[in-house]
Amino acid sequence: MPSRLITPSRLSLFCISPVVRAWWEKLQAQKLFEGNRPARSELEQQLFDDGLRHEQVLLTKLEKQSRSVARLPGKQIDPDYAATSEGIAEGMKFIHQASLCKEEMRCSAEMLRRINRQWTPPIWCAKMQQ
Repeated sequence: MPSRLITPSRLSLFCISPVVRAWWEKLQAQKLFEGNRPARSELEQQLFDDGLRHEQVLLTKLEKQSRSVARLPGKQIDPDYAATSEGIAEGMKFIHQASLCKEEMRCSAEMLRRINRQWTPPIWCAKMQQ
């Protein structure tokens, strides 16, 4: 079965412009956006609401199955980076709204799922370390 490549959040970002909307979201998350952002269209609002509802259904299902789930705010600020690291260190099976930071690179994940697998560096990474 093919995996879903287009999520409601991604579709929502591209409703106005693939570039402009993504930058608005990034600037707003960092509290750097000073301009007036256009109001969400009905489609954007519906996709946003449906995405939140879907997340809550999934989280509730996981918790009913006694899976360990860390629910984080996902704001990409220092306390969120620390909470994500703590969740990973504690062995949480799922981390909702994870915030990750390594030097100047940052990212967020709607949901991280712990998998038990030994990591092997890619060939190019191993060559760089020699």
